Amino acid sequence: MRTLEASRKVGESLDVTQARVATLKVREALEDMYFNGSSIQMQSFKVYGLTNAPNRLTDTAANFGGGDFATDTNGHKTITGMIAALIALGFTGPFGVYVAHTQYSQLLALTGDNKTETQLTVIQRTIPDVKFVKRAPRLADGITVVVQLTAEVVDLAIGQDITPLSWQEFGGLMNEFRILMAAVPRIKFD
Repeated sequence: MRTLEASRKVGESLDVTQARVATLKVREALEDMYFNGSSIQMQSFKVYGLTNAPNRLTDTAANFGGGDFATDTNGHKTITGMIAALIALGFTGPFGVYVAHTQYSQLLALTGDNKTETQLTVIQRTIPDVKFVKRAPRLADGITVVVQLTAEVVDLAIGQDITPLSWQEFGGLMNEFRILMAAVPRIKFD
């Protein structure tokens, strides 16, 4: 409390490093839930993520027409094959691509005869329905996820957005803080 009062009277800024770190931890937990779901269950309702939702389309990179992203052009072939499979099921895009850290690094390798572009820039330039290709640290190595970016496929139900929660202890001499968010990704399927 003395620190807070001093910051108000003297004009010294209040150190909010811990609040920033706690907010990042909450965001990371939400990102993990988006990809991997959660063990939290309400009655018979489970929290699914993009990698464990029922009725998702799964296969190997080779079966999508590509292969190991370390081999030149395989990243492009795999993502093109994944999008073709989604279009065959009636999805129209636009699409977002999430790639595990290792595969993202492999997409940064130079490609082509002149080695002037990366595989990533070729994907972004030649597949117009792909709105982004992002590195997703919460994905296990070898995993690539392509998702249609519409509310009919996935959205975020927010009960309470990220907010600090505070209370006093020791007769008001000490303030305690927590960062709180109540949200769940909703992965939808027919």
